[in-house]
Amino acid sequence: MSAYANLERRLARREVILLDGAIGTRLQSMGVPMSGLAWAAAALESHPFTVRRMHEEYVAAGVDIITTNTYSSARHNLEPLGLGDKVVELNLRAVMLAQDARDRTAGDRPPLIAGSVSNFGLRVACEGDYEERRSETSEAQARANLRQQADILAEAGVDFLIAESTGGNIHRKWVVEACLATGLPVWPGFKVRQDERESMPRLGYSSPET
Repeated sequence: MSAYANLERRLARREVILLDGAIGTRLQSMGVPMSGLAWAAAALESHPFTVRRMHEEYVAAGVDIITTNTYSSARHNLEPLGLGDKVVELNLRAVMLAQDARDRTAGDRPPLIAGSVSNFGLRVACEGDYEERRSETSEAQARANLRQQADILAEAGVDFLIAESTGGNIHRKWVVEACLATGLPVWPGFKVRQDERESMPRLGYSSPET
């Protein structure tokens, strides 16, 4: 039985599954500087052993899933730092660091590795006053970048992909589509807010394209 199939069985039994905690903010607390659109992904170039140590902390804590430090490592995130030509290298390195941390630290039940892909750095006008660093990437290029990143992570051997989101339903859809195209299982991430009129949870951001 594959590791992911076993995870599905545990979920079907309604077992509690522990994911790791924050990635970027944990690295920041460990003294790693964040770098604009690349955010924590720059650490793959400047602080790789700190990235591995962070993963090892989570593995030692007993999590069932660790997440690659690739939340902001698509080409449009790396290019402003002059790292666009290293998009393959750095995404592969992120997976290898997670795998190495698992192999060095895990006991008899090693955690699964989730590859993170997000729309961090992409923004559309309909999101109103939601403030976020913005990439001037075209839709076609953004889609290609996200697909490239998802493919790299899949080929590097992650167990499944997490389609993370920072708001913006248009770009959120692009991330999910890029992840699904790999054929791997995909966990979509989203935010919710309380609807004051109906006292019900709703998606955290709304737009005409929802």
